Amino acid sequence: PLIQPFSPNAATVPGWGTNQLNQNTMFVLSDTHVVNSRVVNIARFGYMRFDGVSSIANPILASDIGTESPTGTSGPNVAATGITIDGLFTLGNAGTPSQWQVTNSFILQDTVAATRGNQTIRVGVEGKRHQVDVEAPFSVDGLLEIQTFDDFLLGQSAAQNGSPSGSSNVSLSNGSSGLFRKDERYIDFAAFFQDDIKVRPWLTVNAGMRYEIFGSPSDVNGRLVTFDPGIASRTAPLEGTLSGFVVPANYHGVVPQGVTRSSISGLYETDHTDFSPRAGFSLRIANHPTILLRGGYGIYFDRLSAGLSEMLLAQEPFSTFTFVSGSSNAGATLQQPFTPALPPDSSYPAFSPRVPGGGPSIAAISRGIRDPYTEEYNLNTQIAFRRNYLLEVGFVGTRSLHMAGCAEFNQALLASPTNPINGETNNTAANVIQRVPYAGISPGSYVCGSDYDANYNSLQTSLTKRLSRGLEFIGSYTWSRNLDQTSGSSGSELFETHFVTNDQTNFRQAYGPTDFDRTHRAVVSLVYSPLVSHQMPGLLHYALSGWQISGVITAQSGTPITILDNSAGAVYGNFPFENRAQLSGAANPSTSGSLRSRVWGRYLNAAAFTSAPEAPNGTGPSDTDFGNSGVGLVRGPGQRNIDMAIERSFPIAESQSVHMRAEFFNLTNTANFSNPNSDVSSGPAFGVISSTATNPRIIQVALKYQF
Repeated sequence: PLIQPFSPNAATVPGWGTNQLNQNTMFVLSDTHVVNSRVVNIARFGYMRFDGVSSIANPILASDIGTESPTGTSGPNVAATGITIDGLFTLGNAGTPSQWQVTNSFILQDTVAATRGNQTIRVGVEGKRHQVDVEAPFSVDGLLEIQTFDDFLLGQSAAQNGSPSGSSNVSLSNGSSGLFRKDERYIDFAAFFQDDIKVRPWLTVNAGMRYEIFGSPSDVNGRLVTFDPGIASRTAPLEGTLSGFVVPANYHGVVPQGVTRSSISGLYETDHTDFSPRAGFSLRIANHPTILLRGGYGIYFDRLSAGLSEMLLAQEPFSTFTFVSGSSNAGATLQQPFTPALPPDSSYPAFSPRVPGGGPSIAAISRGIRDPYTEEYNLNTQIAFRRNYLLEVGFVGTRSLHMAGCAEFNQALLASPTNPINGETNNTAANVIQRVPYAGISPGSYVCGSDYDANYNSLQTSLTKRLSRGLEFIGSYTWSRNLDQTSGSSGSELFETHFVTNDQTNFRQAYGPTDFDRTHRAVVSLVYSPLVSHQMPGLLHYALSGWQISGVITAQSGTPITILDNSAGAVYGNFPFENRAQLSGAANPSTSGSLRSRVWGRYLNAAAFTSAPEAPNGTGPSDTDFGNSGVGLVRGPGQRNIDMAIERSFPIAESQSVHMRAEFFNLTNTANFSNPNSDVSSGPAFGVISSTATNPRIIQVALKYQF
């Protein structure tokens, strides 16, 4: 059980705490059977269950303050819509009063190992069935954003407050309704063969093959509905169309005209071609000193996260999600913040047709997903150049293909007098809806698939000293480069939904250092137990013996920073927070000076950036194109840390002792800083570091009696 006085992403004042209960169950039955002296069989059955429920307290009802939920109700059991007043506070549960998830996994395994002379063979199979039942009614209570406290007190529509810009006092209304229950099923199968042969005393060779099937996610109630731009019509008639929507084969109910029923129950076709060869060797080149050369290559497939399909929780036709701001929210008041109100839960499933000039906002899963895989390769030299010392120098690399990510498929096209689009010959933020490639679908609609690549290459070195004269340590240094196509953007690691920045039709232009790339990283860990001569006087020997000192020292480069500009790319209609900034060419993006001076001032140089350029055939400076800065343009602050422990043991008897231990985390109390604000549209806050990335010095003391 977990009780939180403040709920994540919810109210910043007391009253909306979370009560959470997470329960885990694991059962494993294993049978090891020795067939004979050379053959062993191991069979296992496993069952794992997670059962979690989270509920947020709601002390204020919609009826208490005279407001309505997204569906227009304000009954005795309807919680008040959450309200955020910029820069002041947040009230409410952020729209989600409760959520729960139950997962059950059933696993069967069998492995046979046979040894004959210098050869060892292993063969195995594995089957898994996963049940993932989840209900997370995202934003069903609604969440409002209000710019000032005065706006909160007025709470009027644009017509009531006479706003010249046509904006109500409610700057943003976010809500949803629908059936949020999903009961997903996954079935996996794997088989492998591995052969290790000691060809010569100085040469060992490894070879193997693994075959895997990762079953496509399906829902027992047929609720995994997606949208396929590949089969969608580009135009939308006045009466509307549902072209592009795809329901699974086990969809319950009548399929509306225009909607495609898939031939399978899964979101996408299950891939049956996941063969993973592996090969490696170990070669002893010399004996004095001992020098080993090791190398290997393998392909490793990966199951996509179940969270990827769970992003369909708030999608049509089983739910409706609204996110309306600015002049589009002109009719909203605090009494009726959702105009029009969303359909009641009883009206689902319901599709919103695509009509000219408007239509649904779509988040979809690609039907062409393939299982991601990584090619791993390495070559490593180990040199025992001295007794108790081992030096390792190696190259380690990976190449990852078909990685998960998302792109906005309805990015507006560029028009010109020679290439008009729906009669438009120029490109403005006002005519985006006329220039989108798929009529009747909101700009910003996106599809998540496995179309993205990444690679990693590194020089990895280490020096190891085995225990002698009371000292043992290992020191390692890595020089690496990690690149992908979805870093520098928003998204979720949990749901594998990172986006492409800038042009959504060209993934290559977003290729750059990953958000977690660190060019240099060095770590030293050691344990030292001072040796005390038995020839010392008894009292002095007792005072100096039994001590142990250990420590871990870390130093690493900062992570990449991608500079964004919310005002860039206005003519394309994409999410504003996925657009990179424009370089001015007048200054270096990083400020100069010591880290201390850059932390107290600005870490990034605002003079290095300027307004995004006007798009081709734009009509003014606000009709902007993408910025030209690259992904991971600059590096954030590096980090240094020393952790240390001192321990003294006091023997009492042969089998009893007392241990006193003091531990120092961040021994030097070094401030390691987070990356600065990287959005040039943030004004004075741009380039400023406002927080640290690690804890200050922490000291803890422990006493242990061992017997």
